Amino acid sequence: VEGERAFCASEGGRQVIECGLGMLGGSDGVPPPPPALRRRSLFFLQALVTSDEATKERIELFSACIQHVCLNMINQESEPDVEIRETGLGMLQRMIEQNKNVRAIAACKSEVVSHGVRRVSEIRKMEGEEKEYASYELELWEALIVQLARLKV
Repeated sequence: VEGERAFCASEGGRQVIECGLGMLGGSDGVPPPPPALRRRSLFFLQALVTSDEATKERIELFSACIQHVCLNMINQESEPDVEIRETGLGMLQRMIEQNKNVRAIAACKSEVVSHGVRRVSEIRKMEGEEKEYASYELELWEALIVQLARLKV
């Protein structure tokens, strides 16, 4: 628990997560991290912001990461890895359910809902194996859209 707190409180610790999520690459010529690193970094972020030890203040420290998830990592156009998208959607759902600090999510609400509605429509038009493969992502999107509609900040 102490190590977790120290990691979250240190700027270097937060930069490790940001780098692993791909927030520091792209514009300055740094290639995005491989999918395996993005997956692990997202899983670690999720653990830090949804754990029993997570406080409003801790979640606030990771608000840029949370907004990156909202605007990039759950969006099929910018994140081709379905496992990453599903993990991101699940993290946002848990954060809303826990209701410790949802400001970062609320700030991106319209973009997330807009993308979610498009993605739900795309998945519903799919057929066969493709639709079956996307069924869990569809469930996650539908639940998140409902949660966002009820979200009060």
